[in-house]
Amino acid sequence: KNSVEIAEKCNLELNLREIHLPAYPLPSSYSAQDYLKKLCLDGLKKYYPIPSPEVINRLQYELKIINQMGFAGYFLIVRDIVRFAKQNNIPVGPGKGSSAGSLVSYLLNITEVDPLKYQLFFERFLNPERIDLPDIDIDFGQLGREKVISYIFKKFGNNRVTHVSTTSTYAARSAIRDTGRAFGFLTQEINKIAQLMPIFSSPGVIKASLKKLPELQNLPQDQEPLKSLFSFAQTIEGKPRHLSVHASSMIISDRPLSEIVPLEVTNQG
Repeated sequence: KNSVEIAEKCNLELNLREIHLPAYPLPSSYSAQDYLKKLCLDGLKKYYPIPSPEVINRLQYELKIINQMGFAGYFLIVRDIVRFAKQNNIPVGPGKGSSAGSLVSYLLNITEVDPLKYQLFFERFLNPERIDLPDIDIDFGQLGREKVISYIFKKFGNNRVTHVSTTSTYAARSAIRDTGRAFGFLTQEINKIAQLMPIFSSPGVIKASLKKLPELQNLPQDQEPLKSLFSFAQTIEGKPRHLSVHASSMIISDRPLSEIVPLEVTNQG
């Protein structure tokens, strides 16, 4: 009763459209856009000692788009993380996905693939006509992964960095098994029923299976305890079952995350 009263008093609105890009700590007298340009020009000297007009035009075009969309700080952050890994002899992948089509990423040493040499398109990565956040996937060597993660927490603050959770939901089989366990069914008995359900399923599969599958139609569905078993299993089907930590995704925010989203401390802290 008390928990229901508390829930009814809660009033929370999550603005899922608002973007909270963190500010990168910059050298004095530099803006994010100016510092990004400086680093790109440094990379230009390294990779293109005598840059062609094509290279210059491509760099100017990419910087213009990046700055217009407000992502200069994002590139600086990713570059900082990759630089830390390489300075500490942690293997880093040469480039993954559409980010390999960015000359800016190449000049910042985020990727190691020359997009001009392989005629890769920047617009597949970042397009002003498609308002999406840039997505730079980075692979780190397994043995150095935790060191990179620790650096990110230390660099940007424990209260502004977090791992991403993933929510596992009840499929038909798991809904049947957990409901059956709660009702006191024998493990062998409930497994036999659960295995009649499709392996991969979505909400509504239990109801459809009860109507279509001969093996289930032969069961006394309208009699207890099967009637309650199938009824409660359908209630939780598709609902959250448990949380786990995403294998790779992390969030870096511009403010304490406790002000923006609900958080949960894992066993690892």
